[in-house]
Amino acid sequence: MTDQPPAFDLLHQRYTDSFPRKRSEIERAWQQVLHTGGEEGARADLQRLVHRLAGSAPAYGFEAIGTLARGVEEHLLQAPRPARPPDLTAAPAGDLHASIQALIDALAAQEHPAPANAAETSAPPAPVRVILVLDSVEQARELREHLERQGLVVQHVADSAALWQMLVTWPCQAIVLDYWLHGETAAEIAGMLGRESSFARIARICLANDPAAPLEQAALAAGCDAFVLKSGPVEALVATIHRYVAQRQAS
Repeated sequence: MTDQPPAFDLLHQRYTDSFPRKRSEIERAWQQVLHTGGEEGARADLQRLVHRLAGSAPAYGFEAIGTLARGVEEHLLQAPRPARPPDLTAAPAGDLHASIQALIDALAAQEHPAPANAAETSAPPAPVRVILVLDSVEQARELREHLERQGLVVQHVADSAALWQMLVTWPCQAIVLDYWLHGETAAEIAGMLGRESSFARIARICLANDPAAPLEQAALAAGCDAFVLKSGPVEALVATIHRYVAQRQAS
């Protein structure tokens, strides 16, 4: 910011400091949309917040956040209006869920930015080690390739029995669980992980095909840190992994 006047630097810092509040407000508004089944007033509150962010973020140099906010606005317009019963699992609503999660993760990433000067850092951190628990070999292969291109180190298992064996021989920082597995769910596995103190610092991310609120609530209540849609951008999943690995390691 050296090419900007001091007054702008101060405003920029104040704007950056507001990201935790903005993220919290958007998260609460989104949960209210889910809770009410897309009731018009709840949607309007969420749209107001992201519309403000879409306009202000680029003015302070946060073009990517502005683009994500505009994407949320577009998906809000496309998502189905309240019905009886309301349907928030339709494809447009699934896109909305993914875009909201990407925006929230981008805001969270700005709360702990990397040092501007590389000299301020010590040796680069070791890559995050992730275990994928998916019973679809093809899905696991594709997701593993995407995550490894993002710099993660990934192993794959198909069920909880193989997961326990892997955890003994291959320590990791994060576990990504498909919600529906053969004969078990991510919520059940997360509950078992939560009963073992030796796994307390491992982040647990749940993957699902649809944004059904009961599934998300079950996963989070069982100890998953986050609920991410498979249809969302892989960058959002990677940001979520890094976010909760950092939180678990700091706890």
